[in-house]
Amino acid sequence: MQTNIHKNLFSQFLHIGIILLLFIFSVCFIFQPAPTHDEDGSIVFDKPTRKNAFLIKQPSTREYNLYVKQNKNLYVNVGSIQNLEDYKDLKKYNNKKEALKENDKKIQ
Repeated sequence: MQTNIHKNLFSQFLHIGIILLLFIFSVCFIFQPAPTHDEDGSIVFDKPTRKNAFLIKQPSTREYNLYVKQNKNLYVNVGSIQNLEDYKDLKKYNNKKEALKENDKKIQ
């Protein structure tokens, strides 16, 4: 009888210990997806490359609008580019129709 009580007591302490460890780990380690927004609410994009961005020429000026992929099917205009030196590898289009035809994506 004494060994059964001893085994039960050991089993209870083992279970309580495991539950306590799991609780501590759940408080210490929080797994979350990487944020896509900065603290101020602005959207964070990857560096513009040929795969995730393109340029559309503005008809009235010598500037280009930079469109960056936000998700699988959506490109977002993130601003105007005057100096194309940093973006010379990106595809350049004359208008949105041309860009839509080739990319088959939504442009916002």
